[in-house]
Amino acid sequence: LKDPDPALRQVTEKHRRVIDWAESRPELDVSRLAVFGASLGGFNALYLAAVDERIHVAAIALAGGSLSQVLANSDERRIVEAVDALQLDLGLDDAALFEYLDTKIETDTLMVAQHVNADRIQMILAKYDKAVPYINQQDLHVAMGQPEAITLPTGHSTAALYLFYLRSAVLQFFDRKLAADNTLRTAVTGSTDC
Repeated sequence: LKDPDPALRQVTEKHRRVIDWAESRPELDVSRLAVFGASLGGFNALYLAAVDERIHVAAIALAGGSLSQVLANSDERRIVEAVDALQLDLGLDDAALFEYLDTKIETDTLMVAQHVNADRIQMILAKYDKAVPYINQQDLHVAMGQPEAITLPTGHSTAALYLFYLRSAVLQFFDRKLAADNTLRTAVTGSTDC
């Protein structure tokens, strides 16, 4: 947490290299690329969808903004331990910690959210989440232009109770959006052939 921005960028670059690899595989169709992520994976999916135009649709679950507020207010054990260690190491009170994180995180989720197409995003929010507070999930939803959303009546971990429902809902969203892309592509190709 002392210098979080390079870590955020490094993770996104690693994911982009996976897409580079996928493009080199003739058996994979990266023209219809979708990404899903939950919790930390949701944050990663957001960053990837914002910076890589090869991502056609994304489902982002249990992510929020601002990242500094999420880190400062989370009750997730690993985050709490890391934040407490940072506060102790730098001698920061809660207000100074938030200010420190706010200045260190240049690539904040709320800023990145402006670079995604809301029509191609589905969000999954959890109303009683304390790891990524619901208010921060709502802030991200608004910052992205209010994409389609599913709000679960759960906390962070208990959202897993809806795994089968979410798998079905996300796949339907992906199929619908990718089918629309394919229809558009066919119409454009057909009109240029005339």
